Amino acid sequence: AAFQTHMIGAAINSSGMSFVLAARTPAAYINITDVFGGGRVTEASHSNPDAVRTAVISQKFKLMTIIFYANASGSTVDVNIGGTVANGSEATLDFAVIMENATRHSELDAEVAEDMLDVEDVVEEGVEDVVEEGVEDVVEEG
Repeated sequence: AAFQTHMIGAAINSSGMSFVLAARTPAAYINITDVFGGGRVTEASHSNPDAVRTAVISQKFKLMTIIFYANASGSTVDVNIGGTVANGSEATLDFAVIMENATRHSELDAEVAEDMLDVEDVVEEGVEDVVEEGVEDVVEEG
């Protein structure tokens, strides 16, 4: 398995925002400092336990980290975070994380798959030719 050297992330500064992740993104972070910096997150929830393996908020850094299940492609996760802002007033932040659908093959994968089928056809035809030639040789000798 390949090791991912960086994590995808976004800063969310108002409710109603959403961001789209590529299919099969294993994890992402959401920076919520613009809303809760200097304040405190007191509650958080998400809508899709079938897509989200783990979601954690760092109180100190005001970052939410989401780790997705491998089959999360094509999912939408609605997130709700509540707490207090720097002046002590209450605030909520609602946003969506949308993961693109996984496609079976990219264009390159489709070309490779097509080439592989061509090779398989050649191999099968070659085997049939060899078998037919072998049978003819045996019949002629016998």
